[in-house]
Amino acid sequence: MRGTMILLTAALLLGACSPDEHDQAKQNDNVWKSQTDTIGQAKSAVNKLNAAQGAEQKATDDARNQ
Repeated sequence: MRGTMILLTAALLLGACSPDEHDQAKQNDNVWKSQTDTIGQAKSAVNKLNAAQGAEQKATDDARNQ
């Protein structure tokens, strides 16, 4: 009986110490995740604006050369 209680207690302790999915998801995030995501969005916006400016400049140059 005593051996069974020790085994049961050990199994419960090991089960309580196992990582859950929520803890693993937390480990994938860093402290500055929102800031790094914002930087990525800003770079994307700059690329789009530069492409639009290039297209507008090309259209203006084409109109002057006609």
